[in-house]
Amino acid sequence: MPNKHVIFLIHGMGEHGEGWSQAGQEIIKRAYKEYPQVSWRSFAATYEFHEIVYNNEFQALRELWEAQNLALGSVLKAQGLANELVEELNALAGITNKNNFLTTHVADVILYRFMRQTAAAVRDSIRAQLLNKLKSMDASQPIRWSIIAHSLGTAVTHDTLHGLYTDSLSIGGASLTNVTRPQVLMMLANVSRILQSDTKVYQSVVRPGAPEGQYAVRYYLNVKHEWDPIPSPRAFRPKPDWPSIDVRAENLYRDIVINAIDEKNVHGFEHYLRNPKVHTALFNALSNRDVIDQATIEAAHLKFIAKTPAGKFEEWVKGLKKFQLGEEDSLAKVLKTWASFKQTVEALS
Repeated sequence: MPNKHVIFLIHGMGEHGEGWSQAGQEIIKRAYKEYPQVSWRSFAATYEFHEIVYNNEFQALRELWEAQNLALGSVLKAQGLANELVEELNALAGITNKNNFLTTHVADVILYRFMRQTAAAVRDSIRAQLLNKLKSMDASQPIRWSIIAHSLGTAVTHDTLHGLYTDSLSIGGASLTNVTRPQVLMMLANVSRILQSDTKVYQSVVRPGAPEGQYAVRYYLNVKHEWDPIPSPRAFRPKPDWPSIDVRAENLYRDIVINAIDEKNVHGFEHYLRNPKVHTALFNALSNRDVIDQATIEAAHLKFIAKTPAGKFEEWVKGLKKFQLGEEDSLAKVLKTWASFKQTVEALS
């Protein structure tokens, strides 16, 4: 029996336990049924989801520090994080002790960016989860897979894939690069550039194209919501010839910019997926060609917008303006704004 096309789902910042992706999975499956261009083929018979959880690596570190009575702020300062930034984050969250600091909204981002050991553990965890699933598939049949990553997950996914395709790994004795690679890499609220460290995102092997061996993915879908403050600073916005003119001509790299709002958490995983411009791009890339035409996409998008009552989020949009960030804003301002945005959204839920 042929292998199903596996769609890995990789979460963003914050606490995510088993089953975190169920709502997103249902959105994709419901949307799939709306397009006869793809739904003639059963989703269940063709695709399967496989969610990945990595925030347990952050939690393990927090528990270790707590057992050793270490304050996160002190550890981060020792790693080179500016005193000013730690103090500003403390003040923003009203932090009075190490336990509160450990649970701030941007703690995982800080840990990943500044704690090399933690970042390595996260990448190793994702790498193992990916490879375990891929190695469980029938190697005599084509191995097809894709990734949808969100927020912090875009950075860890980029770094993990770069490691996978620059190491000498194999499946069934053959080079991983020559055997299999993601058909689609969909990056929702892409923060891989602002969180890059040694491996620069525009120079890494995580780029779209063909043939295998030169590019880590076939399709790269970069999705940004205009009102989402998280991916705005140092946005992933490569030059028009990245990674090459030929790849751009084949439409294997796509910038998908959306602005429709149907819930206040404009950064939400599900909020991105519900937008027809997002899920139709996914279905087309999974199909390896544009089976859903532009007229159908536009009609679906207009229908989507019509479901949102006029003016429902007008005041919210005005409020979102205070969270907007510039391309070159300092990391201190970025992290403070991210934390403030996440706190505001959670207070509304």
